[in-house]
Amino acid sequence: MHCLPVEKIPLIEKELVEKMAGLYQVKPDCLFFDTTNFFTFIHSANEHCELPQRGKNKQKRTDLRQFGMALLVTREAQLPLFHKTYEGNNNDITVFKNTFEAMAKRLREVFRDLSDMTLVFDKGNNSRDNFAMIDGQTDIHYVCGLVPSYFKDLIQEANKNFQKIKIDDEEIPVFRKKMEIWGTERTCVVTISEQLKQGQIQGIHQYLEKKYKDLEEFKSQLESPKRRKSFSKEEIETRLSRIIRGQFILESPEFRIVFGLSG
Repeated sequence: MHCLPVEKIPLIEKELVEKMAGLYQVKPDCLFFDTTNFFTFIHSANEHCELPQRGKNKQKRTDLRQFGMALLVTREAQLPLFHKTYEGNNNDITVFKNTFEAMAKRLREVFRDLSDMTLVFDKGNNSRDNFAMIDGQTDIHYVCGLVPSYFKDLIQEANKNFQKIKIDDEEIPVFRKKMEIWGTERTCVVTISEQLKQGQIQGIHQYLEKKYKDLEEFKSQLESPKRRKSFSKEEIETRLSRIIRGQFILESPEFRIVFGLSG
């Protein structure tokens, strides 16, 4: 790696992307941006590299140093157009802010006209400053996810006013409304992904089953004739509160009934 200066990597990547775009007639109509991270086993005392840092990751390996990678790909064939590696303790909002200008520059150098391009990214990159930064690039359109818990009124309104549209022979429920977000009027679209919905429902049921099991075990402890000491009312309430703690638990009418019977 000492034979390849770090500052030369973006130049090499740019030449490769230009060659690829011409050879395969790449269409930048819809581009996807996302970040990920990779944990390493680099020792904590190793000071020769700065990228690996401790941070949050989906693998829950906060005990290990990690580095991150931001990637921009095309919709067709997921061809990579831009990448950036970064320190593992940076969050998505910061990475997007520090990456966007270089990413937009790469796209203009390769494709020149971006008026028909739409950039798609998830809700983890959202911030007032990031939105303002993209809005300043008048030739770049974008679509991003929103955090549902911040827009409960919008979702409640959508649940009563869904209309079905057909996309690729599939009917999808959609609600569309313009509203002000961070000082600018934007078009919001609410839809339902059946695949994601079923996965979430399955996850909720699995979580509830674990709670039922914990309640039954605690009930057995309370009723056991071999119990050496009696639980006080405060101890029981504390234990029950700890068991029923968690997302969606108290919202579940089934669990409220079971909890009432168990109590």
